[in-house]
Amino acid sequence: MDAQFNLGVSYESGNGVNQDQSKAVKWWRKAAEAGHAKSQFSLGQALRLGEGVKKDEVQSFKWYLEASKSGDSESLYCVGIAYSQGLGVSIDKIKAFTYYKKSAELGNAGAQHNLAVSFNIGDGCAIDKASAFMWFKRAADQGHVDSMYNTGCSYDDGDGVAIDKFAAFKYYKQAAEAGDVDAQNKLGLCYMAGDGVDFDVEEGVKWFRKAAESGGDIASSFLSRNV
Repeated sequence: MDAQFNLGVSYESGNGVNQDQSKAVKWWRKAAEAGHAKSQFSLGQALRLGEGVKKDEVQSFKWYLEASKSGDSESLYCVGIAYSQGLGVSIDKIKAFTYYKKSAELGNAGAQHNLAVSFNIGDGCAIDKASAFMWFKRAADQGHVDSMYNTGCSYDDGDGVAIDKFAAFKYYKQAAEAGDVDAQNKLGLCYMAGDGVDFDVEEGVKWFRKAAESGGDIASSFLSRNV
């Protein structure tokens, strides 16, 4: 089964053979039907995206669910997304939360972020701001950009954690440097107010300009009035 999976990967990438997504799907399906978890996940992805096979969210969900039984974190995460958004299955926020949690505990950053969002708004669970912060921070510390921004906001507002403007600035800066427009706006505001960092108009304007170039509303408004 590993050989069939690897042959599918070769056809997907064109490594040593002519690239052919339909042949990739063919070999993944053979291995998936024999219980190979990685092939089940890859087949689920192909069916969700309609790559090499007709798009079919119901079948995609079926194969994600089969793959998740192996304990694969990415498969568990995809099952959570399917339940959350109703992709090939009826929306069930409680089940989505359950699968996000399983995946998050295995270290999947996307699942950690979605679990944090669930705790933050009470989606499939009770609102728990402290747990939301914990999972945002875990994802942020793995490089998940949206979570970096949300961790900064949590420190900034004292949402689930004690207010810490220096920590807020740190996470805003990480997200801003990764291209997050909202974080670039926040970073600009930090510099302009001396919030968690030394007051620095030049740096503030620099980050507002970066945000404005990407369509940031606050930055565009500030620059039109002040620069």
